[in-house]
Amino acid sequence: MKNDYQAYLVRFQRRSEANTWRATLENAHSSEVVQFASEKELLLFLLCRLSGRHDKQPGDDQADE
Repeated sequence: MKNDYQAYLVRFQRRSEANTWRATLENAHSSEVVQFASEKELLLFLLCRLSGRHDKQPGDDQADE
């Protein structure tokens, strides 16, 4: 069965020592919570999920930099 609908709750928290954000993503269907050290990690994770890839985990983009 193809899943054509995804729903998430996103929370952002600004780090006081830097001009960056932490993010928490909660799957509205499964209540799974994933934490991200940056907004870039969150966006990469979501792009992978929307493209059908579910193997992307937070922090995987560190090797790309």
